[in-house]
Amino acid sequence: MILLAFICYTVSIWSEKISGVLKTWHVVSFWRGLVFDITGTVLMSALSDDDSESNFLHLLTGYVSIGSMAFHAIIASIAIKI
Repeated sequence: MILLAFICYTVSIWSEKISGVLKTWHVVSFWRGLVFDITGTVLMSALSDDDSESNFLHLLTGYVSIGSMAFHAIIASIAIKI
C-alpha cells in the first residue's frame, strides 16, 4: 500500500511540475495516493503490537504526514475548481 501511495504521489507531483499546469487527473492521482497511504498506515498500525514510546512517535509522525498530504489534496482540489 505504501509503495502504491509513493507511486501515485510521485506521478501526480512530477507530471504537474513537468506540464506546469495542474490537471484533474493529477489531483485524482494524489487522492488515490492518500487513500493508499492511509490504508497502509492503518494496516501497519494494526500489525504492530508494540506500545513503546518509539512506536507512538512513529505513529504520530505518520499521522502528521497523512494530515499534511490531506491538506495538500484539499488545496489542490480547491485550486482545480477555480
